[in-house]
Amino acid sequence: MKDSITIYICVEHDENPGQADVHYTFTDLNEYLEDFNECMETDYSTLEEFNETEEFRTIYKSEIKKSDL
Repeated sequence: MKDSITIYICVEHDENPGQADVHYTFTDLNEYLEDFNECMETDYSTLEEFNETEEFRTIYKSEIKKSDL
């Protein structure tokens, strides 16, 4: 049994200063990328590929110990 949970946070950065960033949290990267690819007509398969290509979005990965929940 895994002792931690992987949490992903996608931050949308607005190109206009002073605009609030939008945050999305999720636990299944593959599902998120499938949905994103379908909506945006992209073909990302990894977090690294997404982050290298997306100009106004970044996905961060965090491991949280189950004992900390």
